[in-house]
Amino acid sequence: MARQKEQFWLTRRLRISAERRVQPLRWRPHTDIYRTGYGWLVKFELAGVEEEAVQLILRGHWLRLSGSRLDRECGGDAEPHALEITYSRFERAVELPIEAEGARLETEYRQGMFLVHIIEEGNTS
Repeated sequence: MARQKEQFWLTRRLRISAERRVQPLRWRPHTDIYRTGYGWLVKFELAGVEEEAVQLILRGHWLRLSGSRLDRECGGDAEPHALEITYSRFERAVELPIEAEGARLETEYRQGMFLVHIIEEGNTS
């Protein structure tokens, strides 16, 4: 019985390891877009991502966010048991309903949410 249990866990670890190797190179963070009194707000769900690891580009109707999420919480001796969180590069491009190039961008990072405020020209809020 102990031998079967050991084989089960070994097989499970190998399967988890194989699944991690075939994951896509990038993941796409979930995104919400809101119309506001000053322009637009785009929220990206980036739990576990360092703010400094985020790059943001605005071109025309497109807002592109990219970066990487690394697993820094586990020590070198940690053995995986169950892995569901994706640690890799990420990229997400969203099409805005307006031509936003030239708009002022303000960003903030709050509780795992990366907020991009797009302040339209002529709005001083």
